Amino acid sequence: MQVGSRIWAGGTFTQMQSSSGVNVRTVNNLAAFDAATGAPDLAVSIPSVTKASGAPVIYDMAVAPDETTLYIAGAFTHVGGVARKNVAAIDTTTGALLPFNPVPSVAYSVLAPPTRRSSSWTPTAPTRRG
Repeated sequence: MQVGSRIWAGGTFTQMQSSSGVNVRTVNNLAAFDAATGAPDLAVSIPSVTKASGAPVIYDMAVAPDETTLYIAGAFTHVGGVARKNVAAIDTTTGALLPFNPVPSVAYSVLAPPTRRSSSWTPTAPTRRG
C-alpha cells in the first residue's frame, strides 16, 4: 500500500531484505519500503504484529483519504506490544499505533469507502441483461 514515498506491506514474514537478499531488519508481519528505490525504509518505526497463539497474519490494508492513517486487518492479538484484536490503525509517518480499537472477532478485510485506497479487490454484483 503506497502512502506518499513509503510502501507498507503486510502478510506473514519476519525479515525485511535489501534488493540483494540480505536481511536488514527484523520485523513481524508489517514492513515499510522506500517507494522510489524499493529499499527497506529504516527511518520509520514499524510495530510488530503478533498473536498470542497461532500464526499472525495481515490480510488487508487501507489508507485514510488524508494518507495519515494505515488500517490493517488480519489475525493478530497485539500491535507494537499493545492489545489489538484483528484490526489496528497506524500513523503512516511515524509508524505509531493509534487509539482506534474496534475489537472484531474476525477481520479478513478493511472496509473502505470509495474515497479510500485499499489493497484488496471488492467484487461487485454481476449485471443482469436481457
